[in-house]
Amino acid sequence: MAKHLMVDLETLATTPNATILSMGVVTFDPNSTELYADFYHKIELESFDGLDSFIDDNTIEWWSKQSKKAQEEAFDPAGRIDIRKVLDDFNIFCKGSTHFWSHGSTFDTIIEDLPAEMFPDRPWGPGNNPKTAVWEFLKSHSEFEIDKSIDHKLLISVAPDGYLRRLC
Repeated sequence: MAKHLMVDLETLATTPNATILSMGVVTFDPNSTELYADFYHKIELESFDGLDSFIDDNTIEWWSKQSKKAQEEAFDPAGRIDIRKVLDDFNIFCKGSTHFWSHGSTFDTIIEDLPAEMFPDRPWGPGNNPKTAVWEFLKSHSEFEIDKSIDHKLLISVAPDGYLRRLC
């Protein structure tokens, strides 16, 4: 049975180098309501020091307009761990997953295809974006491939070069 994995990040910017507040992940069966396991970590903001991460004032302002409960969860310093540990744990948690889902991965990969002049002040662009990261990832992970079969059936797509698929 295929084990799907959904990732959700809460961040302090909307750029690829955004400082991450928390990472939530769940494995599930898309043909039922069954959840297999979940993974949630709040991340120490100090662990991003020296990692060229970014905090955007507009995103901080957006957080200030969220509910008190959401703000408390996002910014409470209790229980935070180093980003390196979170990524190590995430790598272990992902073992055996066959499909990866994320709101950002589908849109963000299109950045490679947008004209640079469309957003002249952006910190990312062709050769420096999530799609570039996927291509680099694929060079050392032969268990994944780009699957274009779904995209070729769609009139409008947010993933014009296909979707990432893990080979069984």
